[in-house]
Amino acid sequence: MCSNTKGLNYFEKVHQMYPEIHNYEKAVEGDQYFSSCGHMNNSGARKFTAIIIRDFFLINDN
Repeated sequence: MCSNTKGLNYFEKVHQMYPEIHNYEKAVEGDQYFSSCGHMNNSGARKFTAIIIRDFFLINDN
C-alpha cells in the first residue's frame, strides 16, 4: 500500500466474511511502486505478480 491509503481496515471486514481469502494488501509497500494510492505502476505490478506466482504456482521442495 502507498503511504496515503485510507480505509486500511477494509480487508479485516472482508476476511471476517470470507476467511479463505489471502491477504496481499501489504505485499507491495512503498510509494515508488504506485502511480496513485491503490493503483500500482509497472514496477509494482511486476513485483506483485512475482509474489503471486511464487505463492500459488511454484512448488516449494523444502
